[in-house]
Amino acid sequence: MPLLVAKGAMTTTSLAVFDNIARVVDDPSFLDQPLMRAVMEPEQIEELRTNGRNNYLKIGWGTWFKTTKSYSQENIRKIHDAGGIVALGTDRALGPLVHRELELIVEAGIPPVAALKIGTLNAAIFIGAEKDLGSIATGKWADMVLLEADPTADIRNVSRIAAVYKGGREVDRRKLSIPANRK
Repeated sequence: MPLLVAKGAMTTTSLAVFDNIARVVDDPSFLDQPLMRAVMEPEQIEELRTNGRNNYLKIGWGTWFKTTKSYSQENIRKIHDAGGIVALGTDRALGPLVHRELELIVEAGIPPVAALKIGTLNAAIFIGAEKDLGSIATGKWADMVLLEADPTADIRNVSRIAAVYKGGREVDRRKLSIPANRK
């Protein structure tokens, strides 16, 4: 760990990918959450509930990932506490998993305000885009999410989205091509 920090090496969290698989095996009811239903087609959800779950059971991933969750969280916390740069990563291109990733980071013992930095500025640093993204400052792209409640009081408040801005302009989320808008 000291060498990782001394060399300025970065690591991504990638907790939600394993947590997601374990939850599909143990209790896939999380797939019914509004944010999941907003971005996943009903057929995708059903596929995960049936074939996906059966495949994970067959190869033992549910048990394996549930068992390793606490170790993974502890490693992320240790790297963070040692001063390492930790960036949020989900290993999946599914927006609600970013919210779950933040919950898992906080659950690991990292304060919400630090988790938010892991998900914003540190993620921008990780991809080499910190001059344009990751924080609010003059000259940056003005891509941001405004929330209805304070995420430092409860990290789950990141899912209470009031507005989304891209390049300083509000995104009309009703016009996005997502399953929630095709009903």
